[in-house]
Amino acid sequence: MTQIEPDNALGKIQQLLMALGKAYFERQQYSQALEKFQQFLEIDGEHSEAALQAALAAIALQDVSEPVLKLYEKAAALNPNSVALRNGLAELFSQFDVLGGDRANAIRKIIFPSDATGAAALPSPTPLKNFDRAELEKLWRRGEFEEALLRLREIENNNGGDVTIELALTHAYQAISQNQKIGDDQMVNLILDGLEQIAPDESLDRLRDYLTLRLALPEIIHSNVSENEDADEYQFILGLVAMEDYFSRLKNGARKERFILNKFDPNIEILNLLAQGDQCNQPLADCDRWQSVLVAEIQGAALQPQKIQELVSNLSNPPASVVRLIGGGFISLATDPLRQIECAQRLLKNITAHNRFSDDFQSTLNCGIVASSNSRKSGEVLHDCAAATHLLHVVEDPKFDKPNSSRLLLIADEQIHQQLRAANIRFEEKTYGALLPGDERKIAEVFWFNPLDYVDDDHPYKLSEFLLEKQLANHEHHAVFLGADRRLRRRLIIKIMPPQQAWPFLKEGDERQKMFDALGAIARLSHPNIATIFDLGVQDGMIYFVREFIEGQAITDIKIPEEDFDREMLELFLRIVRALLYARSHGLHHLNLKPSNIWVNEGRILKLTDFFCDNFTNRGQAHLSKYLAPEMAAGETGDERSDIFSLGVILDKTLAANGGVQNSRLKNEWEELIGKASHSEPAMRFPNLDELLATLRRIQAASLSQASDK
Repeated sequence: MTQIEPDNALGKIQQLLMALGKAYFERQQYSQALEKFQQFLEIDGEHSEAALQAALAAIALQDVSEPVLKLYEKAAALNPNSVALRNGLAELFSQFDVLGGDRANAIRKIIFPSDATGAAALPSPTPLKNFDRAELEKLWRRGEFEEALLRLREIENNNGGDVTIELALTHAYQAISQNQKIGDDQMVNLILDGLEQIAPDESLDRLRDYLTLRLALPEIIHSNVSENEDADEYQFILGLVAMEDYFSRLKNGARKERFILNKFDPNIEILNLLAQGDQCNQPLADCDRWQSVLVAEIQGAALQPQKIQELVSNLSNPPASVVRLIGGGFISLATDPLRQIECAQRLLKNITAHNRFSDDFQSTLNCGIVASSNSRKSGEVLHDCAAATHLLHVVEDPKFDKPNSSRLLLIADEQIHQQLRAANIRFEEKTYGALLPGDERKIAEVFWFNPLDYVDDDHPYKLSEFLLEKQLANHEHHAVFLGADRRLRRRLIIKIMPPQQAWPFLKEGDERQKMFDALGAIARLSHPNIATIFDLGVQDGMIYFVREFIEGQAITDIKIPEEDFDREMLELFLRIVRALLYARSHGLHHLNLKPSNIWVNEGRILKLTDFFCDNFTNRGQAHLSKYLAPEMAAGETGDERSDIFSLGVILDKTLAANGGVQNSRLKNEWEELIGKASHSEPAMRFPNLDELLATLRRIQAASLSQASDK
């Protein structure tokens, strides 16, 4: 929108003309308003706001004269996105049927660009009485307050509807966007009218409206009475009446006496207002002790108040924390932010558990918390309460995925964030934009839901096309499940990184891609002695991959008949080395070799599983593994000599599980191989897998030679 430059004489005149025109427009004196806006356009004919205001005043006068048609054309060209102008012109032209001639067709094309010929009749304008509140809120969030006011005036003028609350909210949001309090008497009265019409105990939306209006007002408003005094416009222009006095008289008219509004008191204006039954006698903390505000809305089920009260009971601990039901949700104030956040997490888990085990209870719960590590003043508590009610609308934003799932969003300072980290509560910050107009915040999503907590025999969890049936292991960074592919009727192993561990990778696209690239490289291996990865992906904030299930035992658990001992041991470890050589030819090393990752079935089919995947394999636990090469335990990346070390230790343990090398005819050969392979210094081991393979073949040849000599 074009700005008025007040630093010169013409700029000051423009400023006065714009103010006069708006004042007349507000009083519905459209002829005077049109005159002032036209005088403005004589100075600056390309000023978009002046053209728009002049056109709207002319529409209100139902003026279709030739000069005004030119004005409409200019206004439409300068304001192509004005819905108010488009609807006003459409309705005006449909009434007067003046759509003839080139100029009218040109205007038609501007208002309705899809109508290239101008031959068809104009579509009926959208009925303003059915104006969508959600669309109005979008205008507020985008800071398009003039457009919002114009639309509301159209509703008021054309349909006779009462839009006092919406008008008051528009002015309130405009003041909030400028970080100002409303000081104009007429606007203060409008806001007070809006407050009187709102029933804040009706619903969370009405409470949000009430708090927003309250936020725009000065902390204290005294009762006032004034009489209407006429002021002559020319006296004002001549400088005989001060600008502020003139506009005050012009806008206000007679004012009625208003009540005294004191500083915001959440105990009186929220908690006592919403108190029911025994709550009326609950002790409350002092206003300046409230450090955390939680607002929550339950969706998807019509719950009885007693059911909601039962679910939120852990949030109530008067006077330190208090809960009040309102509509389909509740509001809670607390003196301990960390405890309130932890209670909210438990509440979300309880509702999820109810959803799983109840046929008549399927709900989602959206929670918004605004918390501070310091005590709060009256105005700060008001701002926190208003911000918390607005947080509920953030979950509908595309930046916050899965709008149909329960969410816990948080606005807090760094000290609160540190407390969350210390309590092992994971969260992710996102820059949302303007929570309130002009008030950009970083909003954290607190993680509370782990689908893996709800997996049991009676309630398998569906992950993509697979079902989780039984948890086999739970490591620090991932869990292992026995799963099933019902379509192909086969069992699977599914490894899952839960939401709290997965979110750092999911929020960083490069890190996620790095992990997926590593898993994809393993999945592309195709070898009879390497387990196949069937799928990988993301679901419910978790990263997972699905691999082949191998019936059998870990290699150190198998029992080998004494007469076949050397032959079978050699065959098994030759298969392992060949599989590792195949992987190396594709640029991969295993680097996670241990008995539980080498499976052998009854038919002696061997499979290597779970190659190391950086950031998915838990290296912290690997440090404790006696099968891990010393250099990897020290934090180095590792290479094929690291796999050779692990194989040496595994070979030694497998021999020990079958009676030890003393039962072998190749005792010396085995001891020499194990000693070299498992040396603590990489340089003293076999230099590569090829050398290890050659040594195993020599031992195999010696074994065959001994057998043939018998």
